[in-house]
Amino acid sequence: MPPRRLHILEFSQLQGKWESLYVKMKCMHIFGEEFIELLEIMERFASSSKQQRALLEQVATSLSYSADFYFSFVSTVTPLPEPDLVATCTTLRAIYVKAWNMILSTCLSGKMPSWPAAFMSACVVVCSLIITTDAIAVIPPAARAQIWPEAQTMIRDLRDHLYGAVMEMLIVLAKGAKPLKFACWGTIHSTDERGLETSMRNPEGLRLMSGDKAAFDAMAAVQAWAAKYRDLLDSDDWFASKPFTPTTIPISSLSRFLIRSGGAYI
Repeated sequence: MPPRRLHILEFSQLQGKWESLYVKMKCMHIFGEEFIELLEIMERFASSSKQQRALLEQVATSLSYSADFYFSFVSTVTPLPEPDLVATCTTLRAIYVKAWNMILSTCLSGKMPSWPAAFMSACVVVCSLIITTDAIAVIPPAARAQIWPEAQTMIRDLRDHLYGAVMEMLIVLAKGAKPLKFACWGTIHSTDERGLETSMRNPEGLRLMSGDKAAFDAMAAVQAWAAKYRDLLDSDDWFASKPFTPTTIPISSLSRFLIRSGGAYI
């Protein structure tokens, strides 16, 4: 049987795309409910924002195919032919680079309504790479040596270049501020002249989002999510570890990544 390659479809072309993604994440047992909840915020934002949909679906593509790569080695229900490892890693690296380039372009737009999409996308693409490195860790040594140059380049692209650039661009996009610390993403409740309770989005937050209600709601949801999982965010930094070698790839988690962005934004 010939080597199997990942067949790449854009996320928007997949049937039941978000539901399928949730199932993959839950079956993997790498991340907990905190990550599923972040994906749910992304899904709602993608469905309500035409401007950010392409970016959010591209990073979902990276996550979906990282999961497929993982299941090729870690857990499969039915036997699959051996994947073409070099071709697969090359393809995954191209997907990651495309996603990071889209995130950088979004940051460079200078539009504050892009911030929640860029922030969530950066989190998800890093988690995609965590999944990939976890899979590489269990590949038999002989096969791992075959793909290590490509895999190592993929990891270094993220750690040394793309991730740092995105973090800097998020700061620039917010003009040096920390948007998730703002108190303007809530709802204001009041009573009208008839004695009926009314609610509205905070006008100051809506102004910062240029009137974009979908972006406001996404920012409010991410802020609530970060507050809910604050203890998880105060943990070890995945990027503080020494450069990986084929035998020391750490099995990581979302909480071990987010401390870096958490320290900057939460």
